[in-house]
Amino acid sequence: MKYFRITVSLMMIMVLSGCWSSRELDELAVVMGIGIDKSGDHLECCTQVIVPQNVGSGEEGGAHGEKPYTNFITEGKELSTCISKVSDTTGKYVFMSHNLIAVLDEDAASDGIYKYLDYLMRDNQLRLSVCLFVTDKSPEEVFNAEAPLFEIPSINLSKISEGFPESLSGQNVTVLDFINNMMCKKKGSLVPFITLVDGKIKVCGSAVFNGDKMTGRLDEEDLKGVLWIIGDLKGGDIVLDINNNTLSLRIGRIKSKTFPVLDKNGEIYIKAEIRGDLYLVSDDANMINTIGMDAVVEKLNQSVEKEILTSLSKTKKMGVDIYGFGDMIYRKNPAVWRAIENTWENRFKEIRVDISADFSIIETGSIIGSVKK
Repeated sequence: MKYFRITVSLMMIMVLSGCWSSRELDELAVVMGIGIDKSGDHLECCTQVIVPQNVGSGEEGGAHGEKPYTNFITEGKELSTCISKVSDTTGKYVFMSHNLIAVLDEDAASDGIYKYLDYLMRDNQLRLSVCLFVTDKSPEEVFNAEAPLFEIPSINLSKISEGFPESLSGQNVTVLDFINNMMCKKKGSLVPFITLVDGKIKVCGSAVFNGDKMTGRLDEEDLKGVLWIIGDLKGGDIVLDINNNTLSLRIGRIKSKTFPVLDKNGEIYIKAEIRGDLYLVSDDANMINTIGMDAVVEKLNQSVEKEILTSLSKTKKMGVDIYGFGDMIYRKNPAVWRAIENTWENRFKEIRVDISADFSIIETGSIIGSVKK
């Protein structure tokens, strides 16, 4: 709660910083999140606006248990129209500079999201660091989800996104990240996919985008294999099954190197090398001593390589290069890329990818072996 109050207080200070064009806080509708729900040829937009007088007072939010936010539902054919209608409803100036997230339903994502990103980029109040999510629920439901540690659901979602590099559950994707991917050569994009379970947010893999349109999904297991190659990992746990026993490891340092290679026959293929250090978290069956450290590391390398190959098989079937292999080929050998660019989608489905995983377990914790007899 203390962290939340400090965060909101700092935001209010920035809003109230003195200048010739400043507005009083009670004249502003401070937006924290935008949700886009497409139905037919029109949009339903859910805009989450902070209620300053209800922030950080009392156990449940406001002094009388009132929520510290309000969700405004507006309709229109354009996102800008929907946002403007919040001002019509509240009589306040819609202040977008503190917007943290944009949530899109599956219909909006499948139809194409560039038109929404274009608005988010052009509005001089908005930041390019706005985090993106796709959901199978309505954005209104997402913006009313329980947030165990934060009073405002939008802040909760932004913190979930910030924590992705420390886990194997997703990838933090901002407006800028998505646009950068679209500017690469034939590269697809991933956007975290969320749903609701018992009224709480649950991340369940990623939506896969070809250009600006969602064309499929990866579940949590498939996503892990992608994240190993992309290298966007700073933490997370791995569970190994060895001889009907489990052994848990925590990711320390990961370094992924992926590059195209032109063989002697003029065929292009991809090499992916994944290196890293891990820490032993639990080994109650004492597998380290039973089969030896080298055997455990070999099992780990094989497990990661299998995860990567399984994910590759699925993404190849989709025909969406979410790894950026095409862009790597273009940067290393533009002449080769020009020759294959027009057929890259089919070539991606067949391209050879050599995987090499080489991990080390650098620390086994404060005890040697297992205390279990």
